[in-house]
Formats: sequence, C-alpha cells, structure tokens
Amino acid sequence: WCLMGKKPSSTHQNASAIPRYAEYIDLAIIVMSVIVWLLCWALFIQFEFGLVFFSISLIAFIFLSLGKRRSSRELSAYSVFNPDCRRLPGTLTGEHVDKGIKLQI
Repeated sequence: WCLMGKKPSSTHQNASAIPRYAEYIDLAIIVMSVIVWLLCWALFIQFEFGLVFFSISLIAFIFLSLGKRRSSRELSAYSVFNPDCRRLPGTLTGEHVDKGIKLQI
C-alpha cells in the first residue's frame, strides 16, 4: 500500500485487530512462566540436580513446540508421509534435474 500511495481502510484494520489487552495477557503469561521456571531451576541447583532439570526442560520444550497436527487433507512437505507418496506442486525432483541435464547436452 505504500508504493501505491494508498492507506488501508480503518475498518479493515479494526476487523482483524487483536484487542490490546490480549497481547498483554499473553506477554504476562510468558513472563510468569519464565520466572517460575527460573525459580524451579534455582531450587534444583540447590539440590545439585540443576543440569538434570535443565536437560529435561529442554527436551520437554522441544516436544511441546512441535506444533499442532495437520488435518488429513493437508499434504506434508515430505512426500513419503502423503497418501500414495504424492508430491507438493512445484517440488524439484531428481527427474526434473535429470531432464534439465539431458536437454543441455
């Protein structure tokens, strides 16, 4: 919109905008979670299990951050996980590379 010299309409911005207090609540939850984790880590350090707590926390964070499950209709980026090993449109395959090399010779 900047290149065209037009500004977006205010009704479009307000319709999809998240209320400001919701952002603060999310931030407050994250900050409180980090504080609680740091306090627990300090407690485990006192019991000389700080590295164990950190390692288990790291593994738990990785598994919890993997994301939500896709719907059955959504294709995976890896064709081996798709029904009938279907590829995503526009995927570069060995066949494409082979055809490109043969056409250049």
